[in-house]
Amino acid sequence: MDAEARLMQHMKRSSEKQRTHVDEDELIALNAWRRIGRQTREAIKKKFLPDLLQIYEEQVRAFIEGTGDSDVLVLNVQDPFQRLLLHGVCEFYNVTSMTTSSVRDGKPWKSTTIKKRHVTGLPPRITLVSFLRMRKN
Repeated sequence: MDAEARLMQHMKRSSEKQRTHVDEDELIALNAWRRIGRQTREAIKKKFLPDLLQIYEEQVRAFIEGTGDSDVLVLNVQDPFQRLLLHGVCEFYNVTSMTTSSVRDGKPWKSTTIKKRHVTGLPPRITLVSFLRMRKN
């Protein structure tokens, strides 16, 4: 076998490995997308707000990847639709989220508590925003 044929064969194998790796990442992101409730998925697709989703993703990913002692992240999101998006991001990253109501200065106040699950593992390599953009194209 000459050098050119070996090089072509090597390039083909490495290309297949890379494609398999990308396909695996896409499959992981697809499974994460399916964890999100149907109504939330529809709301995310219908009113796609990539900047807001990206902010929530960065906060949740930093929380998951963080080495700190805290297993709880509390975010104060007052807008109901934005809270729905936040819960969707939490479902994508397989962390639990719960919103509680209280009264602060005589006004209703919402706090969303996010907790790590024991088996959360590493977050998907493909972010929710990237996944949604890929699906659009």
